[in-house]
Amino acid sequence: MSYNVRGIGGASKVTTLRRIIELKKPKIIAIQEAMTDGERAKEIMGAILKDWRMETIDAEGHSRGLLIAWSPEITFYAKSDYKDALGTELEDPKTGIRFFFLNVYGPFYDRRIYWESLANERALDQENLILVGDLNLTLSTTEVWGQNARSDALANFFISLFEQKKLISLQLICLEHTWKNNRTGDQEISKRMDRFLISKEICQDHLVLKTAMETWGLSDHRPITLSVTIPEEKSPTPFKFNLVWRENEDYREMVKRNWKPLEV
Repeated sequence: MSYNVRGIGGASKVTTLRRIIELKKPKIIAIQEAMTDGERAKEIMGAILKDWRMETIDAEGHSRGLLIAWSPEITFYAKSDYKDALGTELEDPKTGIRFFFLNVYGPFYDRRIYWESLANERALDQENLILVGDLNLTLSTTEVWGQNARSDALANFFISLFEQKKLISLQLICLEHTWKNNRTGDQEISKRMDRFLISKEICQDHLVLKTAMETWGLSDHRPITLSVTIPEEKSPTPFKFNLVWRENEDYREMVKRNWKPLEV
């Protein structure tokens, strides 16, 4: 689960966050804009998530701040820090996949410089990458709503970058906005700014991946979730034959004619 909470410290936000976690039961949680130092964020989340491990990046003044938390059943290997991005190398024993989970809070200004810097640090080249967060970008006009809303001027740059890094943006089960500006009338604008980007390696690993958004609660963003399941193996299809065919005089010749080896 990923959520830009716009500040994690308020009692009402903690209560709402606790309810969301109890309902969705995520194994991994990514928080953006905790707006507090890492130790305080761990203290608050630790009261909700007993025995979970966490990694954080401190806020800068009254903005930013990242946290990744994972349940005891998830195996932790390493942590990597970037500018406004936090990475952890994890493994889910249920799927057997070892992956790099990158929590990103994308900037509003100098976005191209930021993403090029992240790429130059090879953060986007990690094997089995799951990139998630409030990326502060949209990829098409279908991800922007509002009378005065405009398409993202850097959409082509982001599409090209993600294609180059072999990252796939999973489609929401129901395409709606994950952020809104809380205005009304012709000033209302909403966008899909939060998303999961998954490396092709994971997408091609015969897993069922589904991403969805949840209801509003803590901030002007909605939480988004990713479910990963292993499809059940189907039993062999039984061979069925109607014995009535044997009563047909042309049956044997028809079988020989249609089942003979193909001549090229």
